[in-house]
Amino acid sequence: MQKYRKRETCWYINSGLFKEISEKELYEEALLKEEKIKKNNSEGSFDKSLLELVDFRRKVDNFFDKVLIMDKIEEVKNNRLNLVNKVYGIYLMIADFSKITCS
Repeated sequence: MQKYRKRETCWYINSGLFKEISEKELYEEALLKEEKIKKNNSEGSFDKSLLELVDFRRKVDNFFDKVLIMDKIEEVKNNRLNLVNKVYGIYLMIADFSKITCS
């Protein structure tokens, strides 16, 4: 059985490389959600943290609908990948949802 390990990686995101509005919106929302979820989790309010993720989904979906992550410019591509990893890290603050299965 593999134990869940909290993700400790710091992803550098250069907001000056954003070309699309939805990149900026996702980044700003990610910063807000990260702080709210940290606060909620420290208070044991995991239900509130889950509600924050539900609300966050709109920005995440909009980003994936409007942004081509694999840009021709390497710096832009890596910046977008770092943003996606930051978002993933926020979800991991609650649970590793990839481990959930339906039977």
